[in-house]
Order: sequence, then C-alpha cells, then structure tokens
Amino acid sequence: MTEEVARAMWQKSVEIDPDRQTLLAVEGGKVVGVARIGSDPNNADNGHLFSLYVHPEFAGKGIGSSLLDRALKNLVERGFSRQTLWVFKDNEVASKLYKSRGFSNTGAEKIDPRWQIPEVELISKLEP
Repeated sequence: MTEEVARAMWQKSVEIDPDRQTLLAVEGGKVVGVARIGSDPNNADNGHLFSLYVHPEFAGKGIGSSLLDRALKNLVERGFSRQTLWVFKDNEVASKLYKSRGFSNTGAEKIDPRWQIPEVELISKLEP
C-alpha cells in the first residue's frame, strides 16, 4: 500500500462524524495504532469496530489489546450492549484477540470488493 492510498483510505476516518470515534495509539510522537468505532451500519442497536490496525513494527507489544479494550469501554459508555466487527477469515492473530474479549462468530461471511479476501462477522456482548 502506498502512502497516497493510505491517506485516501483514512481521510474519512479523521473527518468529524458525530457517530464515529477514532482512537489513536501514539508512541514517540508517532501514531502506531488506530481504531475506529461507531454504531453498526446494519443494526444501530449494536456498536461496531470498523477497524483496528497496529503498525507492523509495534505488533506484539499490547497496543492492539489496549486499543480494543479502550474501544470496548467507549462503546459501553455510549450505551451499546453488543458490538460487531468483521475480521479477515484467515487472520488468526486478530481472531484470537477478539475471541479473548468474548467475541464469537455469527456465521455471516462476506468478501469486500476492496480487499477480495473472505471476512467473517463476530459479535460480543459488552458488559457495562
């Protein structure tokens, strides 16, 4: 992915949207991780994790776990009792992280035309 493609992809994530929230992990003055949350576009009663990314150089240091925990906390504070997300079907590291936080597979699958990679939907009951 080029820097230009990444900028175009993330531009909407940093624009103001009253429903969405972007969380950043910063280390040494640089953004090393990002999470995007809001209401589920398919069911506004559910919270939704739109994305959770950690720079590869910072993987395995707990940044993704911290971002996910903060995202879950923020969604609970916003009144959501469940959260959904889509994860690449073969992304075992991310799936393990989500399942460690109580997520389970809904059985729904899709292939986003942007990525052309199978994804599965997960859901979790959040505790206030």
